[in-house]
Amino acid sequence: MLCKTTKQLAYDRKRMPTVEEVRQSIESVDYHFAIEPFIYVGAKTKIDLICPKEHQFSTCWNYWQRGCRCPHVECKGIRLSSSKREDFRKVRQFIEQKEYRVKTDFYKNAHQKLHLTCPEGHDCYISWNKFRGSSKNNFEDGVRCRICSKDKAANSRRIDFETIQQIVNEEDYSIVLPFNRQDSKDKFVLRCTKGDEYETCWNYWQRGHRCPMCFPAQSKSEKEILHLYENLNPVERDRTILRPKELDVYFSVQKVAIEYCGLYWHSDAAPGSRMIPSYHRNKLDKCNEQGIHLLTIFEDEWQEHKDVCISRINSALGIVRERVFARKCIAKQISKSEARDFLKRTHLQGSGGCRVAYGLFYNDKLIQVMTFGSPNRAHTSKGKRVLEMKRLAGELNTIIIGGASKLFKLGLQYAKANNYEIIKSYCDLRWGTGNLYQKLGFTKTSNGSPSYHWTDGVKRWRNQKLAQNKKKTGTTEAEVAVQKGFWKIYDCGDQTWEYICG
Repeated sequence: MLCKTTKQLAYDRKRMPTVEEVRQSIESVDYHFAIEPFIYVGAKTKIDLICPKEHQFSTCWNYWQRGCRCPHVECKGIRLSSSKREDFRKVRQFIEQKEYRVKTDFYKNAHQKLHLTCPEGHDCYISWNKFRGSSKNNFEDGVRCRICSKDKAANSRRIDFETIQQIVNEEDYSIVLPFNRQDSKDKFVLRCTKGDEYETCWNYWQRGHRCPMCFPAQSKSEKEILHLYENLNPVERDRTILRPKELDVYFSVQKVAIEYCGLYWHSDAAPGSRMIPSYHRNKLDKCNEQGIHLLTIFEDEWQEHKDVCISRINSALGIVRERVFARKCIAKQISKSEARDFLKRTHLQGSGGCRVAYGLFYNDKLIQVMTFGSPNRAHTSKGKRVLEMKRLAGELNTIIIGGASKLFKLGLQYAKANNYEIIKSYCDLRWGTGNLYQKLGFTKTSNGSPSYHWTDGVKRWRNQKLAQNKKKTGTTEAEVAVQKGFWKIYDCGDQTWEYICG
């Protein structure tokens, strides 16, 4: 029987409350939600509320369960600071009791970084606030020298090959070949109870990962998505629609499906032979045949840009916080820095470079951005002057009707004024369908085959990052990837769209 890991048991004890439990807690004290349906992912998700005195504010479950309520002066009262600065002599005395030496000559406040020397002679910079730790742990959990702490943690976690072998054998697994273990990410081959062999590492094993043929695991992030939209009754891991293929999350009413792609298990390093280059594209095409809108999310996108992913899922499901009409907005050119800051927050691929950017303003607030610049794939220009529409992004959880058309008109004026013949753009099929380009007057010139990124199981890199000139370096892109321990992971492909400026 497969035992739960310590981390899984801790998660069970500190499970997130359900959407209904959050609602009951908030409404029990006569507060109500400013936006329905409200979005709840975890303890730090922002929730818009209205207090009994009709003050609107944002908070999160983390603050709410600590007793934090409406911050308005009328409700809360004016807060008076009662904090007092610690005497520097007491600060120095406490630090020296821990065998650290203080090199800083003056003390401003608890947040000032103090120059310290640890017992081993390493220089470090730690504020008094962090060094002393918390009173509930008798000030024994404070921050110490990073170098010493790192060495101590590494030594305490390091487990030798014999111990790993003994732990694995307890579950009737066996290590196929002995290996020289340097750290928890070193790969080794296991044979499961049914005789199947697969590659893993100690890091994955202690997280609870077992043979993928015996236990096709569901990731924590998939559970998070299901928990987020549980009020829509999504179907979990359905195999009836695309038999024998599986849909991780399926909304039968909205006909929207989500494919969550763990970077290791969806790369060519995954055990078995199912992860062929066309795997994700084939699933997308089968969904399109049945009128299902499939969203394919890579693990790093969900981890690093969760708000953007949720906004796009909400849009596909028809969950809208705010609806804005472009006729009530003002479109104008904006600075590159203004566009960059907006796109970093609202676009999955970040800002990217551009030559010119345009923004849509509603009540003096920037709500949508479109940028234009030189083509990334210059070899496709074929001697013509080509301008690329690089980014289009709107404010999160907001539907902007007619905004793209209004911004594109400004981009088209720029293209004609600078004698560009074609405006080109690319639609990522993992998220888009190409309908927007069709409405803007573009013509589809290519349906695109799947392309690959390199991954180490945590992040992805485009193939250009590893591109090599073999005559100069003596190595190829694939050889560099092997040296770095990278694998290939394929997407669904890009559609190419063109607009003739004549």
